[in-house]
Amino acid sequence: MRDAGRWTALQAVSVIPGKGSLSNRQHARRDNTPSAAAVSAVNPDAPAPLNGKVSMSEKLTSDRVPTVFEKLREWELQRELTTAHPVALYVSTPITTGRIFMEWWRQEGAHLSPGSREYQIAHRASVILPNTQRAARFMEFLRWRHVGLFIDPTSCEVPGWSQSDYADFWTLVLERHVKRVIFLDGWEYSRGCVHEFAIAQELGLDCVDEGLQPITRETGLRLLESAKLEASALGLDVSFVSIAYDRIQAMAPIASNLSTRVLFKDQVLDHLARTANVAQFVSFAPDHEQRYCRIRGFPPNHQFASDHDAVSALLQRSPERSLNIRSFDPKRPEGNPFIRRITSLDEALGHLHRLAGSGLYTIANEAIDEGDGGVSGVAYRGCLEFAPDANPRCVDDEEIDTAMLPFELGMILLRTVYGFEPDLRGREGARVEFSIHPSPRGWLEDHTIIWQLEQRPAHDVKPDMRWPHRFSRLIGDKAFGLTIAAAAALPVPRAIVFSQRLFPFVVGEPTGSREFWTRTCPEVKIPGYYPSARGWHDPFAVLRNPSILLAASEGSLTTGNESMPALASVLVQEEVKAEYSGTAMPLGASGISVHGVHGAGDEFMRGDAGADAMPSTVEHAVVDTVERVQASLGPAKIEWVFDGAKTWILQLNLITLAAPLTLPGDTAEWEQFHFSKGRLNEFRQRILELRGSNKGIVIIGNVSPLSHVGEIAEQYGVPVQFVTPLAKA
Repeated sequence: MRDAGRWTALQAVSVIPGKGSLSNRQHARRDNTPSAAAVSAVNPDAPAPLNGKVSMSEKLTSDRVPTVFEKLREWELQRELTTAHPVALYVSTPITTGRIFMEWWRQEGAHLSPGSREYQIAHRASVILPNTQRAARFMEFLRWRHVGLFIDPTSCEVPGWSQSDYADFWTLVLERHVKRVIFLDGWEYSRGCVHEFAIAQELGLDCVDEGLQPITRETGLRLLESAKLEASALGLDVSFVSIAYDRIQAMAPIASNLSTRVLFKDQVLDHLARTANVAQFVSFAPDHEQRYCRIRGFPPNHQFASDHDAVSALLQRSPERSLNIRSFDPKRPEGNPFIRRITSLDEALGHLHRLAGSGLYTIANEAIDEGDGGVSGVAYRGCLEFAPDANPRCVDDEEIDTAMLPFELGMILLRTVYGFEPDLRGREGARVEFSIHPSPRGWLEDHTIIWQLEQRPAHDVKPDMRWPHRFSRLIGDKAFGLTIAAAAALPVPRAIVFSQRLFPFVVGEPTGSREFWTRTCPEVKIPGYYPSARGWHDPFAVLRNPSILLAASEGSLTTGNESMPALASVLVQEEVKAEYSGTAMPLGASGISVHGVHGAGDEFMRGDAGADAMPSTVEHAVVDTVERVQASLGPAKIEWVFDGAKTWILQLNLITLAAPLTLPGDTAEWEQFHFSKGRLNEFRQRILELRGSNKGIVIIGNVSPLSHVGEIAEQYGVPVQFVTPLAKA
């Protein structure tokens, strides 16, 4: 039931008269549905109609009225929904009542005759219209903020259905497909919304208000109590509020707080598993009685004949054939024994019995390999923070350098690298500990495992984007910079990234060229050290031995006699037909520095060629690209190529504007280095020798400060000055 009959005074106007009027039919049907729903959900993988949302207009194909289950099956098939994993957001809002109604009733409604035309017109203008407009505004806001599934039951119309049919239908939808319910302000005055809150509490769904602040069971009960008192004072029927209040109050709490804090970790895990993919687990009380479980192939909380059978089933269905056992005392949940990587059934049972003998509760869960190439971390406050080869607590470990990105940018980056989007949407306002894995894991065999979810609403923060860090080292510095740039919708030539540990992935957009470059990508940037070569070269062979590109590269960057450290990845990248190419970077208040040459820029980057004068159109195009980079990611140095129409980014590294490119230092002792073609590696060796010596180098030659020469000096903190010799007369 929707708003019809929510207060006694409204029972006579549950259907608004009007013949042939679509809006009237919609209002009447909204009053007969169980939720005002202003639910919204958009499936990004399904083609969307022009109005931007999935059509839910349900028309009968025969005169027979479908049953609730028949319509549910049809509705799910049309949307390709399964019950494997609840994914939808559901927004519950009053239409004919709510806080707006209470104010209108005080000022005008109580003085009108319910059921009269005057009442109906005033009620529609002062209550229904403002409520529907407010719901529509929120839906639009949600569409911009949330990319995921929204369901819109307000447009579901089934002729012949009763109010109880609609109530049963949307209750089943909540049970099968919804993970979060957003209650708009005034929900506590609505019969339908109050019913949905009770259902959501029974199902353990995440309940938040329109500001995405959590609505706990206690908060909901306080709101209902207040609504009941207010409505009673106005002479309105509040029996449905009392019924819902008693129903919710009778529910068993997830955690009890008496004189001592009591926390059952396995109950919290069972609650989480209702809306998220968790690691497979089974839990036991100190008397060996099984409490909760999620094991593939068995229904939720399946009761096994014995702890032996339960642990055996868990071990057999764990891909790594390994278990962890954690223990807890509900009155002292932290600091209890935790045993990792158990591969023997007898050993696992021995630990469970020993811990039970100490009066501890236990949870056995599948051990999931942290080093499988995936990442673990936390989604919170509009950010994603994560690292490979770690667990979600890496964000608290000062010794682990994590990646920290804005949420949307991080989601695009992870989707690009792994080929799937992590299941982290629709949990705004919560702190989510997660891990993602190249191969499906967990109870629902998904790529995302949710380890912990806590409602901790807080303002979004602006992350400190920087690298290198563990993740950039995993895929390589150059690959990470280009993937971040592409995720920010910046122009990056299409490339296939072949890494040491991950499946190849594609980044960037086509250039229109049929030629390729094979580009090396170390864990951290080493300017001018590794070769790149035109054409296709076996990327896996190059990963094993990057020196095989030396013969094919246009100009050696090393002596060829040294052993090169292993690469993180190799890029096979589409060529850009270069009219001009070079480097550029912002200089703070001084503007943007652009250096480059006509044609390809390989010799320029090695310091073997000086900069050319560039047409203003090219310089303006490059400056515009640098400004776009700075607006999206922060100040960065880029290597660029201009193809006559577009500036492409070949490499990107963030910089600190406060750090000067050269360090003139008054106390430095200066020596001269006459730079000429082919001396880049010799220059690098001299820089390494002078590192930390308080000596600097005066570089004499036609060399750009933005070439690899300047980068090498900056990387190792050696002061340099650039002097261009006068041309001979």
